[in-house]
Amino acid sequence: MLRARSVSTSSWFRSISRALVTSVFNEFKAFVEALGITKQTDIDGNDVLAVASDMNVVGNTTLSDVTITGTLTAGLIELNTMTNSLNVLGATCYNPETNTTNETLCESQEINIQSTLAGNVNFFNGAIVLEPNGTINTKKLAISIASSESASAGRITIPAGQTFIEVHTTALESNSLILISPDKAVAVGKSVIDADTFEIRLQLPDTQDITVDWLIVDINE
Repeated sequence: MLRARSVSTSSWFRSISRALVTSVFNEFKAFVEALGITKQTDIDGNDVLAVASDMNVVGNTTLSDVTITGTLTAGLIELNTMTNSLNVLGATCYNPETNTTNETLCESQEINIQSTLAGNVNFFNGAIVLEPNGTINTKKLAISIASSESASAGRITIPAGQTFIEVHTTALESNSLILISPDKAVAVGKSVIDADTFEIRLQLPDTQDITVDWLIVDINE
């Protein structure tokens, strides 16, 4: 009688245990499915864990090798791996159509690179190297003059018999240096006429056309 009751009780416990394990397993399975976690195989045949749902980690995280196929956002810095671009999230501080700059906005949204002055910044395997003291080392400097109205460099010709010519450009600032170089040995100078105009003048008219290269460089004190 006691043995029959013991066997019955043992069977009951096994049944309860089996049901409990099954219930826990089903709950865990449903939890994993809700998280979007699945086991997949990468292109090398390795088993990988795939998470299809969003994930928020509020604690510290240590990662080894990481591959990002979309956008990485860190604070206000955005790294877009699809367009190979690094940007600050914010409004545009410069309007190329009007050539106007919101200096306050540009300063508040600037990106600081090597601000600790720990070393140089190297681009293109040494083609451009920026030193902590502000020195720029490069092989060649190219200035775009696609828009003559805002060009900061150019070439202009003073016709034979003339002594001056005017250059119009919105690149001219109150702190601009104007560098000029004629194509022959003549006495030549320059003077600012107004906010968008400067004049290149010869001391004496020449019997031939004089070609003058000019470059505008702004200085910050």
